[in-house]
Amino acid sequence: MVARNICAQVGIDPSKLLLGTDLAQMSDEQLDRVVGQTAIFARVSPAQKNRIALSSR
Repeated sequence: MVARNICAQVGIDPSKLLLGTDLAQMSDEQLDRVVGQTAIFARVSPAQKNRIALSSR
């Protein structure tokens, strides 16, 4: 995956990446738990960006 490869190249821990497909499977409570630990959100839709912005930090 491109996003993971770029993360590794620029020194960002690729395990702190969350894809839109993963986010789609999460409840709001699950998202609240991981949003503060996530460095990169990749391939997310506008609606998913809204969920991220509204989640607890």
